[in-house]
Amino acid sequence: MWLKKGVTEEKRWFYPISAFTVGVIVTVTALWTLFYPHIQMHFGLDTAATIVLGATFSGIGSMILAPPIAGIILDKYGPKINFILAALFLAGGHVLISRMLKLTDWSVAMYYWYIGSFLIGFGTGFFAGTHTATVGKWFPDKTGTAMGLAVAGAGTGTIIYSPLVAAYIRANGFNGTIFLFFAVISAAAMLFIMTPFWRTPEHDWLPKTMQGQTTVAKAAPVSKDFTFEEAIRDKRFWVMGVCFVCAAFSLMFFTQNVTLI
Repeated sequence: MWLKKGVTEEKRWFYPISAFTVGVIVTVTALWTLFYPHIQMHFGLDTAATIVLGATFSGIGSMILAPPIAGIILDKYGPKINFILAALFLAGGHVLISRMLKLTDWSVAMYYWYIGSFLIGFGTGFFAGTHTATVGKWFPDKTGTAMGLAVAGAGTGTIIYSPLVAAYIRANGFNGTIFLFFAVISAAAMLFIMTPFWRTPEHDWLPKTMQGQTTVAKAAPVSKDFTFEEAIRDKRFWVMGVCFVCAAFSLMFFTQNVTLI
């Protein structure tokens, strides 16, 4: 079955390396503050208050709604379906925002901005919620190293994109081509790098470095692979959930608005 085809144990470092690479490519929502003054000027707005609201929709999609949905699908079918959905959401969101810039009335255009921002965030959340969990399954022996490499792509992408996008805007003006570019490369990364080659290991799989462990060690609670349904019945899930929601709102509140201060 195609859902179970992908890179095997012998090349498992492909997972964090490709997650880093694709994270660089698709994680662009941290650039949103770069666009605020240009959107404000394009539509002749007095304040940026209604523009900033797009960051809220992006954060709700990426940090709150998408990851648990992606987790349920991952448990049942593996990562491929999530990456296909991420490609659709990311491409659709960017195309909507590119269409927004063809309009002149903000009372209409703002809905393109809000829905597009939400879809991009939702697609990013599908990607992030899937690749982190999958990398964790492939690296129970080196979780910190593999996970650190995988998630570093998002921050690296912001560092790379910021000067490039700013240079493009200075040279060509603020236009929809930027978002069409993001739509194409995001969909291509998901469909041609992630979807064909990613899969989860068998439920009882362990790397060779851990196969000699004692039965007692294998039965330790820290090594249990919880499904989403099992996790929501554990109070620790809800404690961590509250912490993550608070952290997510704090992060988005700061990073998406700091350039306006």
